[in-house]
Amino acid sequence: MSATIRLALAVGLILLLGACEAEASTPAEASGTAAAAQTAEVDAPGTAAAPARLPKVADRFDVGANVYVRALAVEPARDALWVGTSAGVHEIGLADQQVRQTFTRKEGLANEYVFAIGIYHQGNKWFGNNAGGVSRYRDGD
Repeated sequence: MSATIRLALAVGLILLLGACEAEASTPAEASGTAAAAQTAEVDAPGTAAAPARLPKVADRFDVGANVYVRALAVEPARDALWVGTSAGVHEIGLADQQVRQTFTRKEGLANEYVFAIGIYHQGNKWFGNNAGGVSRYRDGD
């Protein structure tokens, strides 16, 4: 398995676990900052000393209330993570985890519900849309 695929799977797992943790958070925890670094805490399941629990997420990226992540793709050449959501596409810098750009219908997407992202070696990005076909992003257009 390539390093790019492993990174995309790891980021997907982090986002999934972040969503699980966010649902289980108390209102006081949910109002805190976006990401407080935490260490993974895993006890042996079934031991009498401690109940089984999931690892804690060390970092997360919030895409917004009632917005769902539908697709992820890593673009190593730009050091970027592309996140397809139910409200458009975000390009996230992997190093600083900041949103570089966001695409919606206003920027030319056929539909905001993005279910697939393809990144090709020439730098073209293809976004598979719900009931809207595909949209291509190339050279700033």
